[in-house]
Amino acid sequence: MPKGAPFETPAADTVEIFAIIPNGRFIVIGPLGVKVMNETSHVSASAAQIQPHPVKENIELLRIKEVCELTKLSKATIWNKLNHNSKYYDSSFPKQVNLSKKAVAWYKQDVLHWIEGLRHEKNNNQAVQ
Repeated sequence: MPKGAPFETPAADTVEIFAIIPNGRFIVIGPLGVKVMNETSHVSASAAQIQPHPVKENIELLRIKEVCELTKLSKATIWNKLNHNSKYYDSSFPKQVNLSKKAVAWYKQDVLHWIEGLRHEKNNNQAVQ
């Protein structure tokens, strides 16, 4: 698909809303690929024809700023936790999801589970002492 071309969908039954992300945006998966859209984006199918894919839990993606706010870590610390070559590398830290070549996000549930794991680790360490 040429850069800047509209995201056209030839058949409404092949379009799924994969995830809702902050600021009213959502990820649409269609026959021509994946597209991050907002409420005003044009899709050739009507809103009534686009049915969300049923999921068991609410999938929400966070951008780096929201991950920083949730974890209280700086951007540099987060990137160091993900860098295998860093002395601060943390294999338990949630891995990012590529939205495009330059945009990444994290699953909110993964970040919350990581935070919860820190709490349990702290409680276990205090119980041993």
